[in-house]
Amino acid sequence: MIARPALSIVAGLLVLSLLVPRLALAQDAMDAASGAGAADAGVPAVAGVPADAATPTPPVAATPPVPADKSMDFDLFDDGTKKPTAPGLDLRLKSPNQNPELIARISRRRRLILQLHQGFGFATLVALAATVVIGQLNYVDKYGGNFTNRYATPHEALATISTVLFATDAGLALFAPSAYKKPIRADAALVHKIMMGVAAAGFIAEIILGPLTAAKGGDLNQRSFALGHVVTGYVTFASMLGGYLSYVF
Repeated sequence: MIARPALSIVAGLLVLSLLVPRLALAQDAMDAASGAGAADAGVPAVAGVPADAATPTPPVAATPPVPADKSMDFDLFDDGTKKPTAPGLDLRLKSPNQNPELIARISRRRRLILQLHQGFGFATLVALAATVVIGQLNYVDKYGGNFTNRYATPHEALATISTVLFATDAGLALFAPSAYKKPIRADAALVHKIMMGVAAAGFIAEIILGPLTAAKGGDLNQRSFALGHVVTGYVTFASMLGGYLSYVF
């Protein structure tokens, strides 16, 4: 009678020993499935905390790096005189003409030379006016019937003085230094340069016509050369006067 309960207990323990591992495996499988579902939903599985109570953390997007040429880092008060950190990064390099001391020195020298230019220009204008007047009197004296020849020497002397003054004045204007490049534009300076260019051509023509007219002594066409010499003198004086007045007005 005692053997049967003992056999029943042993049989029950054997069955229980076989079922416990199976139940444990089943529980592990359920836990794994629950954790995977929480991970798929973006909710971390926290031990002891329900999945619904966990706050999801949104992913943080990485900030792309700013290219070097698109950077907003700049100096608002940069005047362009800073040295570049690498070749070719800054084209606003400091040139010799941007040196304040050099500009001031060149400007003082230019102002002095241009003041001399104005003085020589006025002296040339006065001397040329006297040359034209004496030249007209010399023309009338030679070809008007008197032929006293008293105006020939003064005319030659005044013509020489006028030519030397004009050449000196032109040299001062051409070789005056300038700290800045000045573009050509329609203004008083351009009118002055054009008038003085015509006057220069007139002086060259007079230097040729004067001796040529004197060499034609006794020829029938000497008077024509002399008249051309006088007319060229008037044109030269008018050009110089126009160039002078272009700065006055």
